[in-house]
Amino acid sequence: IGWVELDSGVSYREFDTGTAGTRAIRKGVQNGYNVGAILTIRTLSEDLLIYSNRGNNDLDELSWKVGSGDFPKGAEEGMMGMRLGSTRRIEVPSRMIFASRNTGVLPEATTQIGKERYEEAFRSGDATLVFDVRITGIQPGDNRQGKVSATR
Repeated sequence: IGWVELDSGVSYREFDTGTAGTRAIRKGVQNGYNVGAILTIRTLSEDLLIYSNRGNNDLDELSWKVGSGDFPKGAEEGMMGMRLGSTRRIEVPSRMIFASRNTGVLPEATTQIGKERYEEAFRSGDATLVFDVRITGIQPGDNRQGKVSATR
């Protein structure tokens, strides 16, 4: 499957379409849904690792409610329609990354070198980031807090 470019400038490529799951999640990630994901974030210009949640907790999962403002909007746009177990590479343009930084929703760098790479990307003016995302949990939103479990 080739690259898909959205009107916002976000682009993505799907590597694994995942499974449809229950009727409630058949359409995949939607605004207001609770999702769990394993992800890495790299710079586009030099492919330098900034963030990874692999091995961070017992489920290696980052969880949030889509559209809540807790995660970069551009990355969420690229995740729309992703199903349980699906994998995408999402490129989020610099202007959207700067906006995410200014609102405090970029995931924290996982290492000191990652922090330095974030800062270098912002100084260079090209802060385009690549998010490699695998959906590990998805549930229709119900305003609950906490971990997202896989709904099959």
